[in-house]
Amino acid sequence: MKAITDVPLPKVRRNLAVLVDLAREGIPVPAPCPADDGEFVAEVGGHGCCVLPWVDGERVQGEIPLTVAGLDGIGLKPEEIAHVLRGAVEDGALGNGVPV
Repeated sequence: MKAITDVPLPKVRRNLAVLVDLAREGIPVPAPCPADDGEFVAEVGGHGCCVLPWVDGERVQGEIPLTVAGLDGIGLKPEEIAHVLRGAVEDGALGNGVPV
C-alpha cells in the first residue's frame, strides 16, 4: 500500500487508470489493485492510498530519460506505448483538465 502525499488525487487517479490500460495491453507495469468499490484510490481520513503489486528491482532516483534504445532494452516498443496512450486520450483517461 502506498500513501499518496505528494501528488493531487485527481492526477493519481488518472495515472493509475493509464497503468491499468498499459497492463491490459501487455506492457509490463504494475497495475493497481481496485478497492471494493472498484476505485484505485481510497480516501481515508482525507488522505489517499493505493495498492500496487510488488515489483522486484531497485528504485531509480530522479527522472530517467526514456530513449528508444532504453525501451527496446526492456522489451518495449515505443509504438505499443503510444497506441495505449492514444487510446487513453480518446477514452478520456488522459486529459479532463488534469495536469500532466
